[in-house]
Amino acid sequence: LLVEATLEDHPDAAPVSILLQNAETVKLVGPAERSWQAISVSSLKPGDKLYVLAENGEGLARHTGISIQESITEK
Repeated sequence: LLVEATLEDHPDAAPVSILLQNAETVKLVGPAERSWQAISVSSLKPGDKLYVLAENGEGLARHTGISIQESITEK
């Protein structure tokens, strides 16, 4: 499942994206009435709001929450 987002606080920034397994057990974090809530990717709808950790740096990514260096070469 490809999830794409624009950053509310930085509307001119490039959209961000993440590729996730489409499963009830895979969850993202989004706002709730008083704090935050876990949202299953299988229940995401266009327009849902999510929290995004924006990091500066070329080639930075995360795998199971751990920061890694990565790059993609399309051929």
